Amino acid sequence: MRRTKLLPKGKNLVTLSPLIVVIIVLFLIPWLGLSEYLITFLILFFIFLTMTEMWNFLAGYCGFFSLGQGAFVGLAGYMLGVLTDFGWSTYIAILISGVVATTFAAVVSKPLFRIKGVYFAVGTLALTEMLRIFFTSWRPPWASPVTWGGAGIPIKATAYVSRVEVYYLALILALLSIFSLKVVLNSKLGLNVMAICDDESTALSCGIPTYRYKLYAFTLYAFFVGLAGATFYLYQGYIEPTGGFGVSWTLIPLMATIIGGLRSIDGPIAGALIVTILYLQLVRYLGLSLILQGIIVLIFVFVAPKGLKSIFEIIRKHFYLRSSKLLI
Repeated sequence: MRRTKLLPKGKNLVTLSPLIVVIIVLFLIPWLGLSEYLITFLILFFIFLTMTEMWNFLAGYCGFFSLGQGAFVGLAGYMLGVLTDFGWSTYIAILISGVVATTFAAVVSKPLFRIKGVYFAVGTLALTEMLRIFFTSWRPPWASPVTWGGAGIPIKATAYVSRVEVYYLALILALLSIFSLKVVLNSKLGLNVMAICDDESTALSCGIPTYRYKLYAFTLYAFFVGLAGATFYLYQGYIEPTGGFGVSWTLIPLMATIIGGLRSIDGPIAGALIVTILYLQLVRYLGLSLILQGIIVLIFVFVAPKGLKSIFEIIRKHFYLRSSKLLI
């Protein structure tokens, strides 16, 4: 049985034309002579968008409220640093970094899936903190006296990769994350994880192997978050435990999802755009940044729980009431 009604070929082309134009423009941007600041902004936007789409997928469609995004970002960033230090190709190292994040997610999934709700969130946060403590104290045999431990490690590949290459890497990653979610949510996997999210007991009684589908969703999330984390640290050129496993990696997609709206593929685009603007404006004021992020989250939670959609509805109702009074 078909779940979607296919549009005629001509209508499909008309519908997709604006999207195709936008994608072409995005691929041409590095060659338009734009400022370095704009290129940097777009790199961060694409990375944050990937993370937001994946967090929104996990929380909105799968029902897992994770506070441990930093675990996958940090692991991938460190793996990128180690592999490129040993002479691995940058792009292969990024791919392996995503696989390592996925493997870690698969390993910890068994105990994490035994707990739910706020306990799951606390469990993911605890795992991230454990990794931060481990990498803060661990110094491998090949480490130099001034690296590893709390000092972190340089990402040597950054010196050999241009800003344009990082831009395209981040852009392709963001497009792949959106495309993958659109495919997944219209597949058997998407339907099953949404059924599990709505009522896991009922899904299990209907014969759905809940653990298997939760594992698929969790590892998909971890893979893309790991790739995004590795891309970020390729751009930054350095990783240390406090930043790599920091709570900001959860706050960024959380705030972007709340702004854009949960259970939406397109909403996180607007949310990630706003968060990127705030990030670049407040990056020098860490304490102020965290306070402002908290205030924004609270405002949206209480005033606009559906994100920007709620705000548009409030504005629409306001103008509707005003026009009704004028007519009277």
